[in-house]
Amino acid sequence: MNIKVDAATQGSGCFDHPEKLSFEEAVRAAVQCVTVVSRYERIALSEATGRVLARDLKAPSSLPRFDNSTMDGFAVNTRSFPGLAPWEARIESTVAAGSSRNMGSCADGIAVEIYTGAPIPQGFDAVMTRESCARSGDKIRFQIAPKPGMNIRVVGEDVVEGAAATAAGTVVTPHTAALLAGFGLREIEVRQKLRVAYFSTGSELRQPGECLGEAQLFDTNRYMSTAMLAHPWVELTDLGHFVDDLAAITQCLGDASRRHDVVTQDTLIIDTLAAMALGEIGLKTGHLLLRQPEQITHQSGSYPPV
Repeated sequence: MNIKVDAATQGSGCFDHPEKLSFEEAVRAAVQCVTVVSRYERIALSEATGRVLARDLKAPSSLPRFDNSTMDGFAVNTRSFPGLAPWEARIESTVAAGSSRNMGSCADGIAVEIYTGAPIPQGFDAVMTRESCARSGDKIRFQIAPKPGMNIRVVGEDVVEGAAATAAGTVVTPHTAALLAGFGLREIEVRQKLRVAYFSTGSELRQPGECLGEAQLFDTNRYMSTAMLAHPWVELTDLGHFVDDLAAITQCLGDASRRHDVVTQDTLIIDTLAAMALGEIGLKTGHLLLRQPEQITHQSGSYPPV
């Protein structure tokens, strides 16, 4: 970038300033001057993947909601099979996923054929897998001693009603969406998208596909930065590219800062001109920090960070 600067600005670049900040110090300084974006909206769970939850959520019900079988097999009452192997049981009925759990009796020597996900019939406390049993008509024989809880998912094994399920600031992953769907939620409250404005500057820059002149460069940072901002929780506005024109850059910063939470600008060279433009509208130089979504925030006051 070719910029004519006066004596007061010469020698004040970020690499040669006697009071320059380290990277860690710059990050801490930037974090200290921001506050969480607090705009919320309700959206369909089916559209929420990648968005950021607005509030803590306690489990409205236990998951699973009822004891159910983890395997296809035969539900038995373990107290009915004392002594040594082999044991035999008579199949009294069948219970499939979605069936009532009030099926079958738990009399001695009785088994209920059961399928994965089906509720455990009352009085039964273990499931023998099909592979562990030899079946002949309505009878089964098995060599492995059944133990209480064998092959059963019990109520609340994943989460207990009233327990913390998700926290505010959590990014909705496919697993999170499945958990919320398990509670029967069709809509959830999320933070509104972070409104980010982006532009690049530099008379020496050209876009890929354009012809390069002598001492010119392709605008590589634009493609890196916009790719880094490609998140479901970001609403990105690309303001384009500006040559080294103080008035145009100042106008762009002023307009963008009134409509966005974050304004970020890229150049391949240390941008004294951008710092001068910030001064024109009363802003201080900062950094867009690509941290975890719950930490992406905007500056207090009428203008966002740049």
